Amino acid sequence: MGSDIKSSYGLGWGFALAFPLIFLVPPVVEFIQHVIEWRLGVFDSVQKAEALSNHPIRLGFGFVKLASLLVVGLWISRYRHSGGDRKIAGKVTGGLFMAFIPVIIVALAWEGAQMAAGPWLSATAIGQIPSIAAGIGLFVLGAVFQVLTAGWRVGVPLRDRRMGFFGSIWKGLRVLPAGLVLYFVVFLPLLVLHTGLNVAMALIGLGPTLWVLFGVDALLVGYIATAVWGVYDAIYRRGLAAAGQEPVTLAA
Repeated sequence: MGSDIKSSYGLGWGFALAFPLIFLVPPVVEFIQHVIEWRLGVFDSVQKAEALSNHPIRLGFGFVKLASLLVVGLWISRYRHSGGDRKIAGKVTGGLFMAFIPVIIVALAWEGAQMAAGPWLSATAIGQIPSIAAGIGLFVLGAVFQVLTAGWRVGVPLRDRRMGFFGSIWKGLRVLPAGLVLYFVVFLPLLVLHTGLNVAMALIGLGPTLWVLFGVDALLVGYIATAVWGVYDAIYRRGLAAAGQEPVTLAA
């Protein structure tokens, strides 16, 4: 477990050096989202940030950001399984990208379902579920989904037919407890930092410091993408190991 955590946190530095332009895709999208939020008035105050949290433009661009985080995974998976070979990792063909589109569609559909479920749970009369409890429940459920589909997300860029959608779920179930622990240990501290930066933006208000925080948070999102993909990769390897199989190694 310790080596998986270390490799997940360490993956971003090498990947950023090997593929700086690919690494910067999510940060650029995140920065644009912050500019859109600034134009909407999200950072005028904490109260306004809360009021605009479900603005359709903001939510819509969130899907664009999620898609960018997933697309980068094509290169991260290949970088990880080629021993850091930039030439091999960079061979992302049009056919490979098309094969990855279902991964993106399913992830976006799941995100949309979670976004719709939150307000619905809070509004239902059954049990008067507090919004914070609904949020925690959806977050945990989302983490389970991440673990169960991790092998699929990593396997498609490697053309690993053993890790199709259903194969990923089956193997993910076999390592679910360890996968959840790994996901929470790596992702939660980064999520807290990301959330803290966004709260700081609303507290600081307009000014030069706000734009600095935009940049810092955008780069953090790029790093989060690599760290979480490192978790996916560890789950992919653990799932295969549980089935007595070896992970794919890419070679020239």
